[in-house]
Amino acid sequence: MRAGTIDNAAMAVEADGRVWEGAWMRIVGAEVARRADYPEQAAALATSALERVRATGAEGWCRRLEAQLRELGLRVPSRRSGQGAGGLTRREVEVLRLVAEGASNQEIARRLFISKATAVRHVANIFAKLGARNRAEATRVAGERGLLETSERS
Repeated sequence: MRAGTIDNAAMAVEADGRVWEGAWMRIVGAEVARRADYPEQAAALATSALERVRATGAEGWCRRLEAQLRELGLRVPSRRSGQGAGGLTRREVEVLRLVAEGASNQEIARRLFISKATAVRHVANIFAKLGARNRAEATRVAGERGLLETSERS
């Protein structure tokens, strides 16, 4: 399987202004390459797709591609998350929302396509930044500060 052929076809589609369609071609190609046991081609296509999908702001697809790259044993290219509400990163605000909904660390990890250890780290960072000792207190403080209403949903 040749990832370059798929990538070239996707670039031609993107040249017509159809960025999402080009990204989709790469996503499908990466999955086919992974299933056919061509990990290098799968990684190249998934990385290229991730760049395009990040540009569209499709967070769910970004997470899926990041998970696919991790499954291939690759380090995921970092994103510039910036600061969200109340000094929390956008990802921490996302995790805080799930904490407020009552999600466990395992559920947070599953829904955000991250490891449980990463979910635990995000929750600990949230507690530290909010000065909270537990989930209930973090939710209360977030509510008092308006952190759950002012942040954007992805």
